[in-house]
Amino acid sequence: MILKDLYKKDITRDVNPAVSAGDLKEATVRTEIEEYVFTQEIIQGLYDVISGIRDASASHNGIWISGYYGSGKSHFLKYLNYCLKTEYGKRALERLAEEVQKTSDELGNVTPSEITDMRQWLSVADVKTILFNIGTVHNANTAGKNTFVEVFWNEFNKFRGYNQFNLSLAQYLEKPLDEAGKFDAFKEALAEEGFDWKLEASDLAQTELDFVLEKAQEQLPSLSIDSIRERIVKNDFVISVEKLKNEITLYIKGKNPNFRLIFFVDEVSQFINNHKELLLQLQEIVTGLHDASEGKVWVACTAQQSLSEIVSASQISQTTDDYGKIMGRFEIQVKLGNTTPEYITKVRLLEKNGTGEMELNKLYNEKKTALETQFKLPTGYNAYTSQEDFTDFYPFVPYQFKLIMQVLDNFVDLQYVDKEKKGTERSIIKITHTAAKNCMDAQVGSLISFDQLYNAVLEGGLTIIGQRSISNALSVIDQYKDKVFGRKVVNVLFMVCHMADSDKVVFPATIENIVNLMTAKVDEDLLPHKEKEVDAHDYLESENIIRKEKSDKGIEYYNFYTEDEREVALLISNQRVDDVFMADQIKSIVESYFGAIPGKKPYYSRNASIGLKIYGRQYLTTNAPDMWLQFILESDTDQNTVALQNENKQLVFYMDHLLRNNPIKEELYRYCQTQKYLAEANTGNAA
Repeated sequence: MILKDLYKKDITRDVNPAVSAGDLKEATVRTEIEEYVFTQEIIQGLYDVISGIRDASASHNGIWISGYYGSGKSHFLKYLNYCLKTEYGKRALERLAEEVQKTSDELGNVTPSEITDMRQWLSVADVKTILFNIGTVHNANTAGKNTFVEVFWNEFNKFRGYNQFNLSLAQYLEKPLDEAGKFDAFKEALAEEGFDWKLEASDLAQTELDFVLEKAQEQLPSLSIDSIRERIVKNDFVISVEKLKNEITLYIKGKNPNFRLIFFVDEVSQFINNHKELLLQLQEIVTGLHDASEGKVWVACTAQQSLSEIVSASQISQTTDDYGKIMGRFEIQVKLGNTTPEYITKVRLLEKNGTGEMELNKLYNEKKTALETQFKLPTGYNAYTSQEDFTDFYPFVPYQFKLIMQVLDNFVDLQYVDKEKKGTERSIIKITHTAAKNCMDAQVGSLISFDQLYNAVLEGGLTIIGQRSISNALSVIDQYKDKVFGRKVVNVLFMVCHMADSDKVVFPATIENIVNLMTAKVDEDLLPHKEKEVDAHDYLESENIIRKEKSDKGIEYYNFYTEDEREVALLISNQRVDDVFMADQIKSIVESYFGAIPGKKPYYSRNASIGLKIYGRQYLTTNAPDMWLQFILESDTDQNTVALQNENKQLVFYMDHLLRNNPIKEELYRYCQTQKYLAEANTGNAA
């Protein structure tokens, strides 16, 4: 059985974690309703908003929905819209009711009877919604004091079927025709002439205005087309909050008590961007619409920050009247973001079908011992804790979600990726979905290793800085004997070595941790795998891509060289160190611990002279001393032969057998290369 046959839903389907407010295509709506992941905070939020709109008991009509980037605010807003709209409400509310039924026994949750009452009201209510992302629809040329007013008015006109770009055209021509019941006939008359008013209205108003006005007057002879022409040409329709309030008051006049008009405004905080005057405009509109509507008109906004955070960032003091007014306008507040991305991913992507569950239960029982010992992870990073855990997350391992979030967050801090790639629900779904599709033909028993999360989504999202940081490693590993495996190693090291220092203390890039990250089978033999890892790491280290370091606790781990560090490392590795320089450095090291070695030592009634030899270089005296101290660090002669051939008056420290095949010998040589580089750098000759 292969991995793609495990999933309940087709893993190759389009899964768009980023919701577009204006995308209402049938396939999009169906997917967004059927795949919406409910949590307790979402269920409670939906109920609070809809019941608040139904009861109209709040003293003001503002709704504030907040959550960090990628936390699902836009999806929540759109699902709320689906619940309220006649054409989507039946299925959207059915799904909500199903989820509430599952958790009805839990204390403090929304009850099925409350959802039933809410659905009953919606079945008789007349709810109209206007959904838009304010950042994409506002007119950049609008004067600052009217920014929000114009957006709301244009979107209201679009909702009524009027032109959303030319207020004068909408208010002076389309609205009178509509109120007289002649608007549809007017559009049909233009269609007979080959024009599509909905698509061409703005252009026709510029190029065929006389013709358009003639057609309008044919339908409504009382129109004063000369006056209308002047108004449209000048495009001088004056807007204000008061006029918008009056316009909407006239619209809702005579509507039944269960009528509601809701403006859903997505991404308000990004649009306001700490500008006090824009926030005050929004507050003024919410206030005006509430005063005009008796609870029939509502404004729901999404933002990355809570309302209090937005107000503070806009330099509005808590002691001012403005602060109290703004906070009071949005009585209903929903905060999203407590749901972990791994939960969303598990429910939306990794749910298994019946056959898949049976296959994984069987696999877990067969490999339980191997699974319990396979992953030796740092504290706080979990492998599978139960059979249910295994079935839910397979072929991923639970720790991967936490680790990839840390990688993404730190990549943002390093400017390796744009801030939109931060470790949020949106980013995690994109990365894991791509990895699952890439591995869908693997046999059951395979795991998606951590290196496979560095896929087209993450790699393709690297900034120039990020690309430059890994380019040297990729160029070097292409010359390695196992290029494919080597690239996997580079990808893992690049991710883990660039985490924050605080994260690396907990999850250092040790060889053991890297082996765990690259485990690709539930029962993989880790010993030969570790040998391959060590060989690849040694190659990268020899090419000055990574280096070994030791923590305060003596734990050896790897770190990535930066571009500048690698340039210096290459200069150091090119330093030629002879025996004379080595001897001088060893003497300095010894003396740093034991002090300067004296050339003479009192011996009874006389001072005995002492000589020192390191790598054949003589120190302290050039004459024949009373005694030589000789350090033999390298020799082709074994220690027994050296002892037999030793001359009188010579104390030999034979160290070849201790240093041969010992990493400290390479470290000593590297130390001497570094010291030589530093010495030459100080004289300006290092390059």
